[in-house]
Amino acid sequence: NARTNMSPLRRLLKKLLALFSLLAIIVIGTYFATDRSPMDHLLVNKPATYDAYEIEEPFIFNLPANHVALTFDKGPSIYTQDIIDILKSYNVGATFFVLGSNLNTFPLAVERLHEEGYAIGHATTHYSLLTDMPYDKIEEEWLYTTQKIETITGKKVELFRPPYGLFNKNTLAVANEYGFHLVTWSLNPSESKTPNIETFMQTNQLSGAIISMSES
Repeated sequence: NARTNMSPLRRLLKKLLALFSLLAIIVIGTYFATDRSPMDHLLVNKPATYDAYEIEEPFIFNLPANHVALTFDKGPSIYTQDIIDILKSYNVGATFFVLGSNLNTFPLAVERLHEEGYAIGHATTHYSLLTDMPYDKIEEEWLYTTQKIETITGKKVELFRPPYGLFNKNTLAVANEYGFHLVTWSLNPSESKTPNIETFMQTNQLSGAIISMSES
């Protein structure tokens, strides 16, 4: 039977909300229909520390039932280290889709993400809309940020989040050329009209969700 313990999750949510003062930034733990701890948590693609759902598909926007993926966009930022501290205090895994334009400012945050076992992907250099972008321009943004992350972490980058969840055939062609998995989302709290976190958790289908949260 699936085991769900929402009380510690609510405490985690309140800590994050106090940190950011934004309903757009929340963390919800993974719960599994297994004998593992109810506070096992999900990362996408081969983490070093946390239990994971390993992606095989070239494109995903949700997960099998009883899994929840926590993802953070538009970092690293002044908040990244605090996010890591909160996640670690609850033994929570997450995936961070960083921007190339932020890497020179916050390289230590990316180093720590890697050292702590969190999965790192990216969302282009400048969070650029890809729908009308030609192949060579997408490739340029893609390679710049990929190489910057790999220089910092020494690990191959395989995860990509198309900005705004939008992409074109050229995006898919670049992803296929370089062996990336495209990861969008099924829930975004900043788009929710619910008045509080408790209502959000009660009115949305969390099982199987990939939740997108922004650091900025």
